[in-house]
Amino acid sequence: MNHSLKIKVQYSMIKKIVIVLFSLWLIASAQTDSSGIEKGKVGYQQQSKSDQLPFKPGDAVKITIYPDTSLFLNGFYKIDNNNYINLPMLGLISVKNKTKNEFIDFLKKEYADFLKYPNINIVPYMRISFFGGFYRPGLYWVENRNSMWDAMQLAGGVNRDDGLMMVRWERDGKILSYNIVKDFQSGKSLESIGFKSGDQLCVTSKPKQLFWESFRDEIVPVLSISLATLSTALTAYQTFKIYNNK
Repeated sequence: MNHSLKIKVQYSMIKKIVIVLFSLWLIASAQTDSSGIEKGKVGYQQQSKSDQLPFKPGDAVKITIYPDTSLFLNGFYKIDNNNYINLPMLGLISVKNKTKNEFIDFLKKEYADFLKYPNINIVPYMRISFFGGFYRPGLYWVENRNSMWDAMQLAGGVNRDDGLMMVRWERDGKILSYNIVKDFQSGKSLESIGFKSGDQLCVTSKPKQLFWESFRDEIVPVLSISLATLSTALTAYQTFKIYNNK
């Protein structure tokens, strides 16, 4: 009996130890998950805050009133280096530290007498320059959330077969990237990639061909095909003529 009782006591102690260890493991797991969730919330809040402050010096804002698209307030408004924009009747207004919704509420309040339909859409734009081997090089306003594909489409794309591999991303005279293919293919917005107003996309133009090179690459193949066709036609005619003379 003593031996049996001893075994039962030992089994009971082991069972209690296992239960305690399992409980401690559950508590540690819950704390880890909670910590991860809190970190995720912080990251999300930081991202949201960044997204909510879309107005940056050098950018522009497109204001559209629906359905009254002919109202004087519709249009592009540049943001100067001090975060001011020049609005009709109001003059210079600071958009620094304003969220998109705060700016919309401001417009509704200030232009209440003119807004028959207070449906306001605000879209931030940035300035991107396209230099060199593009079909339509120049300076363009590009929506911040547009992808690099969308931006390069405005310039007509590159005018050489290897152009995409030759594009350089530049800012203030410095080259930020020699290879934009990955960003081009990703479909990410210019803003998320890190583009800022004034950035440039440059590609070396395709070297101009000399007259002989143009003649060789463009005219000679056409002449060769024409001569081959003519030779075939003459051969067929001679064959037909010999056959008829028999």
